[in-house]
Amino acid sequence: MTRNKDRLYLALYSRDVSPRLPGGEDAYHWAFNIGPKLVNDDSLGLRIHVRESLLLSPAADEGGDETTLTPSGASASQAANPDAAPAPGNTLRWELKYEEVPITWTLGPGSLMVRVLVGKVRSGERLREVLAGVPVPAPAAVGDDAGDPGRSCVAWTAAALGAALADGRALGRSIGAAAGWPAARDRAMWYAGAKRAQRRSTGWAAFAPASIPTWDMLAGTEVVG
Repeated sequence: MTRNKDRLYLALYSRDVSPRLPGGEDAYHWAFNIGPKLVNDDSLGLRIHVRESLLLSPAADEGGDETTLTPSGASASQAANPDAAPAPGNTLRWELKYEEVPITWTLGPGSLMVRVLVGKVRSGERLREVLAGVPVPAPAAVGDDAGDPGRSCVAWTAAALGAALADGRALGRSIGAAAGWPAARDRAMWYAGAKRAQRRSTGWAAFAPASIPTWDMLAGTEVVG
């Protein structure tokens, strides 16, 4: 019987934006990482998230296609000030899209800062089915979504985690639906802040895969520092 079963992690990626949500959660890109307990340079996993893109639509009389400005909020200039007015006649809007992306343990949008283990995977197929079934927030015109927690990767991640914890078939041992998103969010935000204070915010680029800061909520301790 294998003891290296897949785990479900919340994964926080740094991005160069000014937080707009009251709790500051959108200072990070939130995603799920699914992968083995024991990792090395060749370890593979899956990143499941909603990718946030800022789209520029040209004026009707200009024609042309929409242009993607900020994949996953990674562009500093516009994402830091998304309410800056576009050229006359042009419009900006946010788009969120569900994605499942095969990854090595060191890849992600922006810099992978921390992982927080929230459960052991019982059925990877069922888990993906549950996450894929969580509605993605509708697009919003820039300016309409200021401070709205329902218009971000944060909102989707919260709903998706709740669905996975409540499902009963996707996960084995987990933090449980009673603790749920509030506990996971608070721990992840605290842990990411602590690692920033320790100057670990440069993310995965400077470290081997096994050194990505990881907190285990099941054991209540840091397992990789």
